[in-house]
Amino acid sequence: MSDPEAVARSKSVWNKYVKSTLDDPDMAREVGEAIASAFLKNLHLFNLYYQLTEYLHSVERRKVLIANPLDVLNFKKGTQLLKFTMLYTDLTYTELVPMNITLKVLAASEGQLPAYRLLEWT
Repeated sequence: MSDPEAVARSKSVWNKYVKSTLDDPDMAREVGEAIASAFLKNLHLFNLYYQLTEYLHSVERRKVLIANPLDVLNFKKGTQLLKFTMLYTDLTYTELVPMNITLKVLAASEGQLPAYRLLEWT
């Protein structure tokens, strides 16, 4: 945070939070629980090393590298048509023809999927 105005706003919000939690300990506990709950529900998004390791294992046998493998595809509940272009190369960084992919997706619930998970090696 190098913007002085943003720092000042953050300090102001933090000071108001501290004052309100000193006045009401129950609020402090409830805010803490809300923050912890939000963090735990989104922990998979912060675990970049796990996702990177999983990706590297998924391409290990075929030795293919996907551009932006950790980009996430968002799905809504129900049927939808998903169109995207998969950019990839081999370990020598040879330029390969991009794959234009169209998928019909039937999702039981709303969710997200890392791009590399769309591939299955045969």
